[in-house]
Amino acid sequence: MQLNKKSFWVNGAARFVSSGAWIPLLVGMYVAVGDMATRRMGIPFRSVLLYVEMVLLAALMVGVFHYAYRWLLRASHTDELEQLSADELGQPVTHKQRLLVFWHQLTPKSVGHDTLLLAACWSPYVLLLFPEVMGWDAGDQLAQFFGISAFDMPEGQIWDHHPFLDTYLWGGRLSLAIN
Repeated sequence: MQLNKKSFWVNGAARFVSSGAWIPLLVGMYVAVGDMATRRMGIPFRSVLLYVEMVLLAALMVGVFHYAYRWLLRASHTDELEQLSADELGQPVTHKQRLLVFWHQLTPKSVGHDTLLLAACWSPYVLLLFPEVMGWDAGDQLAQFFGISAFDMPEGQIWDHHPFLDTYLWGGRLSLAIN
């Protein structure tokens, strides 16, 4: 049987996308671009260092995702990660397993559990950037709120580079803190 090269690449790409293997690669590249933008106040696309950092962080994220996935499988004592919430399939689910998954129900207990799980996932990020989590261009966003020229725009004009509600929430909090 002769293998069609086009179908080989199309099927391989489809398997790659559906498996989610691209996610750690994208996360690594995104973190590298964000890090470079924060340090250099812009994204230096012509810098070799940016691409080296992208490759290194993508490789690191592949390793982190791989070992986190294996840890979740071991912690769940199941063959498939999807079986963590498989109580409807009649399989016994341990208390430890139920703590590791989102319940996706609109009951107060479920919403509270999912909220705590999200908070636990975000806590390393928040703790590393304590006392305030602000993006590198939040200063421009606050300048727009207070009527100071930002992004070469006239004074007092708010540009839609940032979501309007987000700009007003940041500016309102800072206004309350100042007053």
